Amino acid sequence: MLSSLHADNITNLEGDRCPYNGLEDVDALTLARGFTTGRQQHSGRSRTERRRLRRRILDSGGVFRPMVDVPANELVDIYLDLYRRRRGPNELPMGYRQAVTVFTHLKDMIAGDILCFDNRPVAMELIYKHETPRWLFVNGVQRGVDPEYRDQSIGSVLTFHNISRFEEEAVQKEKELRYSFGWN
Repeated sequence: MLSSLHADNITNLEGDRCPYNGLEDVDALTLARGFTTGRQQHSGRSRTERRRLRRRILDSGGVFRPMVDVPANELVDIYLDLYRRRRGPNELPMGYRQAVTVFTHLKDMIAGDILCFDNRPVAMELIYKHETPRWLFVNGVQRGVDPEYRDQSIGSVLTFHNISRFEEEAVQKEKELRYSFGWN
């Protein structure tokens, strides 16, 4: 698959320039809408609501912990624990046997924050980040959330928090942010 954003960068494409069969805004299919930047910003009302939810979580003791500060083996434990909490105690994510290897070797690409209450992780997005001279690519792979906190919209709040941080970073570095939720 080739995004319409990159069709002009490839000189030997055959047939249609972009294999999405005429969809006008195909680059937005899996990309997060911007909160403060980009063509498809969230409405002011939506941003206000997300900030309100974030403040409510912080006021009730929630803390965002940078994943970069967490050792790889601890990230694996958090990820597997939250995955099981969300999907059931006997469920494991695809490739779980290689999780320690992946988290160790790709540690410098893992980004974002973990949401904690009372020093206990309650929400985590497995996010990989990569930069080029023009782009800041962020790829969300999987989210783990503790269902005990579902009423507080912790998954949505964490996603808002992470996207906001990456937007700020992209603006500071004068790059375009591409935050992908992956293929459904």
